[in-house]
Formats: sequence, C-alpha cells, structure tokens
Amino acid sequence: MGAARRAAIVVALAAGWSCEPAAPIVPVPSAIVVSPSTRTVTALRQTDRYTATVLGERGDTIQGALVRWGSTDPAVAMVTDSGDVTSTGQGSALITASFSGLVGSARITVSQISAQLYPMEGNGQSGTVSRPLPFKVVVRVIDSAGAPVARVPVAFTASSGGSAAAVPASTDAVGEVSAVWTLGETPGTQLLSATVAGVAPLTFRATAVSNGDLLPDSVSKETSDAACVSDSSPVQPAPTVRVWDQFGMPLGGASVTFWVTGGTGDVTGSIQQTNSRGLATVGAWVPKVAGVNSLTATVSTPVEGRSVTFVANVVASSPRPDSAMRQTAPLTVGPQGIVGPRPALRVLDQLGNPLPNVRVTFVATRGLSFASFPDQLTDPQGVATVGAWILQALGTHELTATVSTDESACTIRGNPVTFYVTWP
Repeated sequence: MGAARRAAIVVALAAGWSCEPAAPIVPVPSAIVVSPSTRTVTALRQTDRYTATVLGERGDTIQGALVRWGSTDPAVAMVTDSGDVTSTGQGSALITASFSGLVGSARITVSQISAQLYPMEGNGQSGTVSRPLPFKVVVRVIDSAGAPVARVPVAFTASSGGSAAAVPASTDAVGEVSAVWTLGETPGTQLLSATVAGVAPLTFRATAVSNGDLLPDSVSKETSDAACVSDSSPVQPAPTVRVWDQFGMPLGGASVTFWVTGGTGDVTGSIQQTNSRGLATVGAWVPKVAGVNSLTATVSTPVEGRSVTFVANVVASSPRPDSAMRQTAPLTVGPQGIVGPRPALRVLDQLGNPLPNVRVTFVATRGLSFASFPDQLTDPQGVATVGAWILQALGTHELTATVSTDESACTIRGNPVTFYVTWP
C-alpha cells in the first residue's frame, strides 16, 4: 500500500468514518389524512369507501400502515374495518382513522332528501259515488337509496269533487302516510294525486259507481253460535248478520230472511232490512227440541257466499248443572296427614238452585296423597264432600273436584274446583 493511501485511511478514521454499512432509516408517522375530507349524503343506507393515508415527517406516505376506523356518532354513520361508511341517520359525525397515537378525521353530513313516492295500498279500488272507498290509500316516501323518509308533509288532491286528507299530514317513522279517499259524485274513473315538494307526483285511480248499482255480494256472521240453550228459550244474543256490497262496504237496505234449517223451532221477525251499517238481526229464534238446531240467514237468493248458518246446542229445560263453587273453610292438616275440614263443593242449576244427585269425582293432582271414597253425589243442598283427603308426604298438595254431566253442550261455570294445602 502506498504512503498516500495509508495517509488517507488514517485521516478518514480520525474523522469518525466507519467501514460498517449505514442503518436503514425508519419513517416516523406525523399525520393521517382521511379522504374525502368532507361529504354530504342525501340518503340513508348509502355506503361509500373512505381512505386513510399515513404521512411521515418528510410528508412521504408510509406504506402498509393499518389504521383503526371509527365514528363519533354511529346513529349518523357507521364504518367498517375496511373504511366503508354507511349513513344511518340524519345529522353530522366524524369518521376517524387512528394509527400509532395519531388520529385523522373527515366530516360526514347526512341530510335525507325525498326522491320518490311509492304506492303501498289503495290503488285500483271501486266504490260508490260520494262515499269513502273501502280501504285507505297509503303512500311511502323514499330517498334515492330506497330508505323511508320520515316527517315529510304529503298533500292529496282528488278529482271529480272528491276529497282526501292525511291524518297526520306527514309521514311516520317508516315513511308512510295514509288517507281516506271519498269519491266525487261523478260515476267513472276518478283520480287522486299525492304530492311532496321536489318529487314527481303519484296518482291513484278508482272506479266510482252510482248507488243504484250496489249489489249484495257476501254476508258474514256478527254473533257467535250458541253453546248451550234451554229448549223453548230464545237464543241470546239474537243471531245477527252483516251484508257487504261488491266493493267490500257494508250495504244498507238489503233484505235478509232467517229460517230454521235444523231441528224444530219458532222464528219471529224472520224478514229484516239491513241498517246503515249493513246489520240485520232476527226478531227471535226459539228452538223447541234438545240437540243441534240451526238457523240460516239468506240475502237475496241462497247462492254461495250469500247465506250463513247459526248453530245452537239445545238442552232440556229441566234442571241441570250450571255452576260449581268451593264450599269448604280454609284447610289444615291434622294427625296422620288427614286434611280437615273435608273438601266439599256445591253444585247449582241454571236458576241458581242447589242441585242434588250430581256425581262429583275427587282426584289428587299434585303431591303424594289420595282421596278415599272419591266419587260422591251431591246432597239435597247440592253439596258433595270427599270421604277423606290423606297426605303421605310433606310439601304442597292439590285435590281437584270435577262435576260430571251428560250435557256436554253446556259448560259448567267454575268446574273443576281445586283445593290446595301445604304440610307442614
């Protein structure tokens, strides 16, 4: 090695130079930029992708930095781990991206705007001139993403002298508003327009007919069948029907004929006219024989859909079990687990009189116990008493008394009766 080269090395070492390779420079994050920095959204459920760039001290991008996304108000906007932001409600929020203690943000403002009116119900109906249609018209207001818009005033305008008004006049939480449409006095096609500011109007159509064109279309029962009626007693409540026209509205002035079609009985006021609510009630129906009796109501002609039949289960008018009630004072447990006083119940007939010679069965239904002489007949006071109720273990016990009857058509009120006792 020449003298000059050795001298250069000595100078380099003296200056602090090293023969080792230089260490890599690690970028230090200094800021996070979220894009877009601001955005106004006019629809709910709209999703947009946001990006976050992490910058070093020199302003260069730090590659591969994984940020954590967040929202200051999820009720306005929600964000996924990948930066997809979805509008959820009206208002303003910050979308944040964090990394290594740094936070960047962008502001999103959600201001929902109505974009379309959608017909939910009520289009294409038919009805009578100057009368309300059978069903309300229902409009839904939606934004550009198809989400409902609440609290939007909707105006209705009817043709041919008709009318319609929404109550309330603004859309509800699901973006809907409804109105009763009363047709005008002109037969034929009538129109109803629903409008919202800044949105194309929505038109409903209906067909109006004159009063003389109304026809009975169907009839329905407005009172239930009779489960238990004494012979020679009127059925209560008296059978009542409702007549409907071809547009599904109650029809007044229709003639209804009531006639016995099963069993034997008398009918008074058999021909009735429906009132303004479409209702007609027979004067009286008095079945005469025990068993299943029936009464048919017919509108115009007995064709399908214009007749209904009422059924009455009739029993003999002689005394029968009508109700059962507990007759025993509070129960206690004596020596050997014998319950006292002995459980008893009273049976009354349909006139409220004690009914003798009715079979009552006592059965232990909870706990370890048994009833001796479980089958008893009511005495002249209508009372049946178990032979004995004997407990065989500690705890809560239950004894059930059931009144037997051959009149399966009649329900005995209060039957069965249950007694409870706890030992000790």
